[in-house]
Amino acid sequence: MGFKAAKKSDEAAYSVRSAGARSLQGLVSGEKFCNHYGILHEEPKSYPASLEDGLLVITVSD
Repeated sequence: MGFKAAKKSDEAAYSVRSAGARSLQGLVSGEKFCNHYGILHEEPKSYPASLEDGLLVITVSD
């Protein structure tokens, strides 16, 4: 799954939230993505992410 920068006014955009006041990490919820594609999401999960050519890429696997 890949994310690119978007304007705050874009209703289709996913917000990046801070993981805490002292953290350099961010959190992105995939609930809207899963709902759109009919993917079951019963419990929260974490996946590794990396920056590739300006995209935030999250490798989703079980």
